[in-house]
Amino acid sequence: MATISDFQAPTVLQTPDRTATAGTVSRMECRVLICDETPQWASIPHRQSAAGNLDIFAAEIMFQIFSYLDIAALINFRRANYATFERASAWLPFQMLITHASDTLRAIETIGSLKFVNALELFKVMKTQRCTFCGSTGPFLFIPLLKRSCWKCIESFKVFKVSTIKRCYGLSDPDFVNVPTFRTCPGKYGIPLRNYNVIQHLISGKAAEEARLSADNYDLQLVEHRRALVMASFEENLARWRARTNGHTQALGSMLAPRSHQPLTWRQRFSEGTTQYNYLVTTTLPFVDLPNRIVQRHRYCNGCIYERWIFKTQTRYKMTDEDLVKQMERETLFKASEARLAQEFVNHFFRCRWVTRYLSRGNNRCGLL
Repeated sequence: MATISDFQAPTVLQTPDRTATAGTVSRMECRVLICDETPQWASIPHRQSAAGNLDIFAAEIMFQIFSYLDIAALINFRRANYATFERASAWLPFQMLITHASDTLRAIETIGSLKFVNALELFKVMKTQRCTFCGSTGPFLFIPLLKRSCWKCIESFKVFKVSTIKRCYGLSDPDFVNVPTFRTCPGKYGIPLRNYNVIQHLISGKAAEEARLSADNYDLQLVEHRRALVMASFEENLARWRARTNGHTQALGSMLAPRSHQPLTWRQRFSEGTTQYNYLVTTTLPFVDLPNRIVQRHRYCNGCIYERWIFKTQTRYKMTDEDLVKQMERETLFKASEARLAQEFVNHFFRCRWVTRYLSRGNNRCGLL
């Protein structure tokens, strides 16, 4: 069985030199929830080194028990004493998360959902590398559903405000005790970057349905409200599917279009302004390659980022065709924000003509996308 000592950092490739052409932090990762990698749960209290009645269980049985616990419970168990620390640290999924994805755990803790995330499920997501929707490389984790995503598909997920679900299903605060809700953290998020200073309480559609079923609330006066919520969610998902099939043209247009300030109907309020909060509950997640015992973080080509910077600061002001400007806007944004793992980046390195131009200019800092 694999242990934590079998894993290592990504092997530095001989060619090409990625120190100047690739970076772990891209302009896209500045638009989601990023936390410090230093965990707050590292200290171990000096208590008796015994696990109590749990000492009678074999390690395999303890690992089976750990697979049913949430991460918050495992962290508390790990901090009890040195005996429990050794037991928890010997379980590969949990130790891999603590060692290599501590920034992800801090982000989950920041939005208040650490007690609802199972360590084994998150580790399974960590072993995948593709976006749930489009199949491209997915460096991001959508926390409410524990699914990988690329930056283009972040808005494909659906979250609701807790206040909206309360009005729709006629629920109260006690009905949300046993379902995961998410508290946003103020900061700059999204495309384009916006300041979010008001803390919002969000919930996924799956958790909202669980809260409704647990409350057993079937008030006939709320039937129309429920139908409006379902139809609004269906219509929005259909529109986003069409946008993805059309090369994200509609999605990009909705991001750049000015916001309407007209009063909204009750039905429109369900789907208004919720996808923008997806960036507030999305964070980064590394990829673990179990067969090769390697953990990798996604890389971004600084040559493509440099191409995007040149277009934003120079090229676009020399172009007269508006359609061509919009096309270049999409192409450069997609290229600069495409994440790659080690071997994918090597293959891209020999094809990217902007890498040479970037290196010839030196490691100058490019502007934001």
